[in-house]
Amino acid sequence: MEDLQQQSPKRGLTTKIVEIFTTSQLSFLFLIISLLAGAAALILTPP
Repeated sequence: MEDLQQQSPKRGLTTKIVEIFTTSQLSFLFLIISLLAGAAALILTPP
């Protein structure tokens, strides 16, 4: 598995970011905020 990370450093960085987000206690709060922002965008966007 280390060979894959050495070949693709961008994948290793992305994996670390995803791991931090999923293990963070704030991830649930960010999910709720993003859902509320999406709902507000749908409601406030004129037809």
